[in-house]
Amino acid sequence: MTQKLDSYFTPLPLRDIKIHKTILDYQNIIDPTYLLRHADRFTSDGVQQLLTLHPIHVIVERKKYYCIAGIRQLNIATVCLDDEASIPVRLMKGLTGEQIKDLYLADLFLTPLVFSVENADVIDAIKQAVGIEAGKWTGLADCSKSQLAKALGLSLTSLYYDRKTTKRG
Repeated sequence: MTQKLDSYFTPLPLRDIKIHKTILDYQNIIDPTYLLRHADRFTSDGVQQLLTLHPIHVIVERKKYYCIAGIRQLNIATVCLDDEASIPVRLMKGLTGEQIKDLYLADLFLTPLVFSVENADVIDAIKQAVGIEAGKWTGLADCSKSQLAKALGLSLTSLYYDRKTTKRG
């Protein structure tokens, strides 16, 4: 699905976006923080929707584009899309070094703090509510409970633990 981009976005080929040098020091704490264990479960439409909702923020230095926020989205796009794919990005201009640092550190800390799900069973409740409509974004929309638990790296009981009817010892 191709969406019309407004002036907020700049379309860029995925291959042209590099990770800003200051973020590379944090790369080891970014990769394992996904709730979904394998990003390749998204369709290209799903990735494009994600990037429209949560764009990658880039700056230009010496005629090269560098991601300064949205590193998780960039990682997902790199896994799921062809290198030649054009993706929507937010081109940031006129930032100081301190502003760049604030953006990438805020993204590293605030993004998972705000967008993580408190209880894994909420994912299934959302999946049930959205139904087959989400099938165009990921095959997880209509998978079984055991497949969803496996994709999230959870046991079936931790994903579907019924706190109302199950007693804890």
